[in-house]
Amino acid sequence: MRKNRLLVIIAALVAVNLAVGTWVLKMFAENESNSLAKLDLIPQAMYIIKNNYVDAVDTEKLVYGALKGMLDSLDIHSQFLPPAAVEGMEVETSGMFGGLGIEITKRQGFVTVVSAIARTPAYRAGLMAGDKIVKIDDDTLHDPDLNDVVSKLRGEPGTKVTVTVLRGQGLIRTFTMTRAVIKVPSILEARILEDSIGYVKIAQFQERTAAELSRTLTELEGQGMSALILDLRDNPGGLLVSAVEVADVLLPGGHVIVSTKGRRPSQNQEFVSQDSPTDHLHPMAVLINGASASGSEILAGAVKDLKRGFLVGEKTYGKASVQTILRLGQGTGLRLTTAKYYTPSGTSIQDKGVEPDVAVPVTVEQEMQRRMQKYQEMEKAIQEEKEEKPKSETEKPSPESQKPEVESEKLDLPDTELEGLTEKKPEKGEFVDVQLQEAVRILKALKAIGADKVALTPPTKAAQ
Repeated sequence: MRKNRLLVIIAALVAVNLAVGTWVLKMFAENESNSLAKLDLIPQAMYIIKNNYVDAVDTEKLVYGALKGMLDSLDIHSQFLPPAAVEGMEVETSGMFGGLGIEITKRQGFVTVVSAIARTPAYRAGLMAGDKIVKIDDDTLHDPDLNDVVSKLRGEPGTKVTVTVLRGQGLIRTFTMTRAVIKVPSILEARILEDSIGYVKIAQFQERTAAELSRTLTELEGQGMSALILDLRDNPGGLLVSAVEVADVLLPGGHVIVSTKGRRPSQNQEFVSQDSPTDHLHPMAVLINGASASGSEILAGAVKDLKRGFLVGEKTYGKASVQTILRLGQGTGLRLTTAKYYTPSGTSIQDKGVEPDVAVPVTVEQEMQRRMQKYQEMEKAIQEEKEEKPKSETEKPSPESQKPEVESEKLDLPDTELEGLTEKKPEKGEFVDVQLQEAVRILKALKAIGADKVALTPPTKAAQ
């Protein structure tokens, strides 16, 4: 009797499971069918447009527009790349291209400056992180396509382009700049400051950056460096792998540098620092500002979470997503957000940025003075290098040799642009970089109290 009752219960449960399973499969099939049915809307719309729109419409224009709309509906960093954009991307990643030297994105319908790359027309003119580009030459931008904006900003070296930006609360500024061949540097500057403190500025993370940094640090150590200031201000990022490799140069083995999480298992990764025969574990301060983005934030986040050094300056930009270039047919492609990255503590800084340990805010005028000072130093160094080269009495320079290269031409700020940006010219004399000065003060104080030994948090490797 009890056995029969048990068999009845089991049969009932099986029947219920089969019914539920059938219902779930049916719902899934219906949902999938509904989704597939919606795909029919695209060719239907194209047919109607092609046959009823007032003017003849090119099929390619409609297809590209549909693909653009798909990607725009996802997030501000995902894009459809037509053939021209794919070609431009390949030129850009080669490290040399024509244009102004700005990293841009799209926020709330505005094309927004992420960073102006050092030693470029945009940097010299005074474009700032957060500037919203509202007009290029005579074209006012209304929710524009990012690829179209890039095409308008780029052009033949030597040609001019006028860019109007909205800065802050209703402040309009116009900049006329001359396009140039943009040679994106990696290590922009390296030297010894006072009290054996080394200074290294990384302009962007490229394939060779980690190797260049390691070699640079070894050279500075040979000159007696005992502490390091790493300048990531105005660094828009670059390659994720490069930022990880740079962090690996500065960290001992066994520490999580950054982790990424996406929908696909292949996107879930944890990047851990490796043991190295050469450790550059000097006391360190890292300079950051609102134009430090992406790869810079990976490095800054690792330094902060692992207590590897002090962050000095201003909050970073706040871009913490990973974009992957995926090729489509006919020379097109997608720039698709495939993962988000997290600092060693598991924190996402998307739209939040990394806060400095020591906040040192600067005004627009101070930022422009800092840039002017850097250009003056660079111009002086180039002049001294020229004077040191031996010249033959009979040697006559060729016309080609008399042409200045893009990075060695006279670098100054037009008075009109400077006045428009700061309302008044900066005072004569050497400008004091208050953020750099604060970093020097911190490292000197650590030395003075004997607290100049690096003590990181315990290794965060998952296996430990």
